[in-house]
Amino acid sequence: MISLLVIAATLAQPAPITSLSGQYEMIALAVNGDRVAGQYQEELLGGVRRCEFTFSGRIGADRAGTISARWAGLPPKRGRIRLDGKTVVLTIPGFNQIGFCNAPGEVVEADLDKRTSWTDLARVTAPRARFRPAAGAAPSARYVVKGDIVGVLRSAPTTLLVEFNGGKGVTKGWVDRAELKSISE
Repeated sequence: MISLLVIAATLAQPAPITSLSGQYEMIALAVNGDRVAGQYQEELLGGVRRCEFTFSGRIGADRAGTISARWAGLPPKRGRIRLDGKTVVLTIPGFNQIGFCNAPGEVVEADLDKRTSWTDLARVTAPRARFRPAAGAAPSARYVVKGDIVGVLRSAPTTLLVEFNGGKGVTKGWVDRAELKSISE
């Protein structure tokens, strides 16, 4: 009887915080320990307008915490994040009044589309950052451009293994660390 209680308690435990990284509809989210980094990106009116911002912060064991959301050219806004393993909920006062972010309220809820192993998200700072098949290898013809956001999978002393979803599928490879900047910074 005791072993059944232990099994039931084990099955009822939530997924570890480290397994919460992924693409949640319009939100790319990287979770590393208690740190979260994300990007919200939504195209409106058939791509004519875009609502886009990045955010970073910390979560507790209850999978909730505070974030700082950043739009280009505007001061950051404080908000909250809550995760349950299948859904991300962002609450950012006034976010629906910024630029083309025309959400019906101050809360955005997004469901998990794809689980990932991202430990961080980074913005490309170089005009072109070329992918390499391995850390230290010669660059290939594939590249990402300045402003693109990539998911960081692993790091080496001078390179990062990243994923980029450019709409034509996922591209994965090593990029020079100097050509990227964490969105958490």
